[in-house]
Amino acid sequence: MATDIVLLEGVRIGFGAFGGSLKELSATDLGVIAAQGALERAKVEPAWIDHTIFGNVVQTSADAIYLARHVGLKSGVPIDKPAVTLNRLCGSGQEAIVMGARLLLTGEADFVLTGGTESMSQAPHVVRGARWGFGFGANTPLEDMLWTALIDSYTGCRWRSRRRISRNSTTSRAKSRIVSPCAISNSRKRRGTKDA
Repeated sequence: MATDIVLLEGVRIGFGAFGGSLKELSATDLGVIAAQGALERAKVEPAWIDHTIFGNVVQTSADAIYLARHVGLKSGVPIDKPAVTLNRLCGSGQEAIVMGARLLLTGEADFVLTGGTESMSQAPHVVRGARWGFGFGANTPLEDMLWTALIDSYTGCRWRSRRRISRNSTTSRAKSRIVSPCAISNSRKRRGTKDA
């Protein structure tokens, strides 16, 4: 029997500047605002939600390990309804929708609250190895989680683009960007255009 999957509503909060007016709101807080708005617009009671799924890449707050659970509970979803937080990097919010659709198709849920949330402004600095201590006067390596994530992402995109070129020497660099979403995004930024 066919099952229709319906996206009832979608809400997105405004994009703030790094270190701007939203910097005190955690990724969980931002997710709650969007979730509450979506439930209100869709005229769906929080009690109807069978599962909450949220994508989150950089865990920037103390409660981030249970982010989806907190978003659900703070949005009014009953405590006995499960939640899962997932990380598929830039596709995390989209993957949350896909996972929600699967739950609907298998009959495990009738209503699913899905989304994605981040707070770049709250990305922490970490000192790797501090748990085991450093020698007196040693140079402690401070790592910025935000920039580390961005650099690793960019490096991975460049590596994939080069790899595609090396497989087929007749493939131009421009064509390699067509098959690599990361490279497409990077080329747009170099041209000064905005991504959708």
